[in-house]
Amino acid sequence: MRLIALTSRAPWDVARLRRSVQKAAGRNFAPCATCGRADRICPMPSEAMLHERRPVAPHSGHAHAPDPLLARKLDYHQPLSRLERDVLAKALSLDVRTVQQRTILLEQGAAATKLAVMLDGWACRQKTLPDGRRQIVAFYLPGDVCDFSVLMAPAIDSTIELLPGARVAGISRDALGMLNRSQPRITRGLWWESQAAAAIQREWMINIGQRGARARIAHLICEIVTRLDAVGLMKHGRCALPITQADLGDACAMTTAHTNRTLRQLRDEKLISWRDNVLEVPDREALSAAAAFSAAYLQLSGAEEGALLALEL
Repeated sequence: MRLIALTSRAPWDVARLRRSVQKAAGRNFAPCATCGRADRICPMPSEAMLHERRPVAPHSGHAHAPDPLLARKLDYHQPLSRLERDVLAKALSLDVRTVQQRTILLEQGAAATKLAVMLDGWACRQKTLPDGRRQIVAFYLPGDVCDFSVLMAPAIDSTIELLPGARVAGISRDALGMLNRSQPRITRGLWWESQAAAAIQREWMINIGQRGARARIAHLICEIVTRLDAVGLMKHGRCALPITQADLGDACAMTTAHTNRTLRQLRDEKLISWRDNVLEVPDREALSAAAAFSAAYLQLSGAEEGALLALEL
């Protein structure tokens, strides 16, 4: 198993990101009509720029970078403008790593100074007991932020492991600070995303503590399918599921043998099919009913206007 630490490289060249924001915005750093500054990006963009809503296309030629999946997630909290999408795409392109095998991204107890964002593939967050038993406490899917606490906590409290084929971006604290000053709506979107992540964690606790084996696995599968569908990765009832039965069992506090029996039961009921890392859910309503699943905790319906206004203050 390989080990990668996000602290292994020198901090980002924030000037590069500043220049990329300037280019994306089409600005020449003339004195800003709002704040009068000409030496850096204005922290108070005009209303016309912030609320610009040109059509968004993932592949729109050379004019714009492809929209990152994180942008699609932030859209559920508040839609991003074309400028904000380009700035976010650039920020996520400056420090990217790809792995072909299971790789530790952040080890429990290690210090880290970068926000890790999944671009492709999966990761899992886990804690291991002294006797070797493991509990997976989160799955990170494409577009997910792996750990918001790295920006405040002195050390990582659990291990984050990348699964084969994962591609992850790192955003330094300095770069995040610049994004906060120049594009505060992106920062607000990340704040809302952190609240959704906390809600998912609470639901996992309920899943392990109160649901039986069949409902427990069905509920987690419903969640995964809904999260992937939200970023356009669920096609014709199918999606990638690049985990093992042991991973699924460790996420549901079940032995591998118990997990296998429960999956066989769901297959026999024709609620799921899972082979060669591809999951098929022929009837999502039936699977949701089996799990008593409600997607409300995933917070995909958008933020309340009053809450967004409160964050402006």
